[in-house]
Amino acid sequence: MTGETEKVTAYYGPLSWFEDAVDESEDEGLLEAVFDYDESRRELRIVQDGVERTDPEVIERPERLVAKSGDYASLNEHVISNFPGLIRSLNPIELHLHNPPEQVRAHLERTFPSMFSVERYKYPTATRATLVEFRDGFAGHLVGQEEVKDSLLAALYPPYSGQPK
Repeated sequence: MTGETEKVTAYYGPLSWFEDAVDESEDEGLLEAVFDYDESRRELRIVQDGVERTDPEVIERPERLVAKSGDYASLNEHVISNFPGLIRSLNPIELHLHNPPEQVRAHLERTFPSMFSVERYKYPTATRATLVEFRDGFAGHLVGQEEVKDSLLAALYPPYSGQPK
């Protein structure tokens, strides 16, 4: 290996925010890197006496690996439980993870303590004006759903009684 992973960042928030934050245009997806790595490891080389040997194709070290939240479902449980081992094998310079499972986050935080950071999306706060706009606009979108609207508003704003003022 030519070096250590220099930056590991976990992003918690919506996918669109994550995609904007990492600008994926020049990045390699985690699954593609894993498939390429697995393929190179499964290569069977037969060596015969008297036949010139060729060196195996060297896999280039990825600059940036990006994992979206849906990618983790494609990995086996043993890969999730040894995620730092996979990352060390792939050896990216930077690793960007979208909503990683808690087990992955905890392992990476222990394995790469000085390089690990977390970015969190700041969700907008529901204000009284937002709730009033929701209440007033809801009826125009879903006919016959008055009870649902009242239940949602009561869940979002407990003092809501269901009666407009």
